[in-house]
Amino acid sequence: MNRRMRAMFAYDGSPSANGAIKDLRRAGLPPRGEALIALVADISKTAIAGPRELGVLGKYVSARLLKETIALTARETARAVNDAKMLALAGGERIRAMLPGWRVGVRTAIGDPAEELLRTARNWKPDLIIAGSHGRGAVRRFFLGSVSKKLAEKALSPVRIERGGFAKTGDAPVKIIIGAKTLPDAEKLIGAVGERVWLEETKIRLVKVDDGNSAGRISAVYPYAGAILDQAVEDLRAGGLRVSTRLESGDLKSALLDEAANWEADSVFVTAGEGIEGGLSETAAGLVTAAPCAVEVVR
Repeated sequence: MNRRMRAMFAYDGSPSANGAIKDLRRAGLPPRGEALIALVADISKTAIAGPRELGVLGKYVSARLLKETIALTARETARAVNDAKMLALAGGERIRAMLPGWRVGVRTAIGDPAEELLRTARNWKPDLIIAGSHGRGAVRRFFLGSVSKKLAEKALSPVRIERGGFAKTGDAPVKIIIGAKTLPDAEKLIGAVGERVWLEETKIRLVKVDDGNSAGRISAVYPYAGAILDQAVEDLRAGGLRVSTRLESGDLKSALLDEAANWEADSVFVTAGEGIEGGLSETAAGLVTAAPCAVEVVR
């Protein structure tokens, strides 16, 4: 891409979050860009009283005790903010070590982690949001956990969820799976992968799945779809990528989970789709929660 990439890292200091940073070498990020480390202190998970609790408490205790409680809350909140800043700065140093050509900033907040991270993303408008899939932060009040799934469901930007992955040597080729059952999805995913900067010998596997009933499935619009996808694949190969394709029948989610496990993929690219009430499709949601490797949800 011609302009600098902007990536937001949802960080909590957990092994999962640090794994997401370690994964960056195999994530196709360009040599230069702008990163924002975003960390949210959720004081509702601690003994710190919030405004609602203080309001209720004021009805039952003396003015002196209420004053002391308010002062304690202020001190503990300030400490939470400082802890968040220090942890975010540590995450920033990890990013700088992995991406020396990137400009790195930090942003901290107090509140509901998912809502605050989504608000930050709406305001900062990253090209990509990166998060660990699970874990509790180094400091108890910092959590990702199910937050990463909410980011994948509701963020307007593409979201990359790090899920651990397979142990590999540093020189092992990167393996990327693109999974789609419709032509628009396949084109969108191929375009997203093609915009990134991959290591030499990176392998791309396009898995096309025919479920036998979707009106827009790729097999329903051959040879038109075949010609378009063949050209897209050639464009990837022209960029130095090693591309193979597979056509599977059945369920897209099952096919991608099996392929990721059998091929020991580094990541799977899939579109967000749309669930019954919006958010993620069954395929995307299943990969985010169960894939054996990183999952990138493209919009």
